[in-house]
Order: sequence, then C-alpha cells, then structure tokens
Amino acid sequence: MKLFHGMGKGIRLTLSFDELKKQLIPVPSPDEQKVIVAYIESKCNKINSLIKDLETEIEYLKEYKQKLIADCVTGQINVQSEQ
Repeated sequence: MKLFHGMGKGIRLTLSFDELKKQLIPVPSPDEQKVIVAYIESKCNKINSLIKDLETEIEYLKEYKQKLIADCVTGQINVQSEQ
C-alpha cells in the first residue's frame, strides 16, 4: 500500500491505471516458480489426505452413533442410572 500511496493524485489520492501500469512486478525465475509449485502441491496433497482421513472418521462416528442409538432402543445397553 505504501508503494502506491505516493503515486496518487488529488484529494482522495486516486491511483490512475497509467501510473499503475508503469510499475514493475517481480516475477520469480521459472526454476523458482517450479519449486514454489512443487511446495504448494505437496502441502495441498497433505491437506487433502488429512481431509480424507477426517471424512472417514466422521463417517465412522455417524455409524457408531446410529448403532449406539439402536442398541439403546432395543435394550442391549442399559442407559438407566443405578441409584
């Protein structure tokens, strides 16, 4: 933001497209871009794997919940407190 602040003109310091298009944008070399892409892909693969593991766990817990409810309803598990 500070880079663009000094380029503005007028009361609102608006930045014109002509001023903006004069600016150089740093672009990594192709080799560095490949390294960045490989890093991002490895992190995305790890995240996707973790998401899949969590979805599997959630599905297991849903099935367990249904079985637990069914066992309670059919009387296979005593849920009354002993006093």
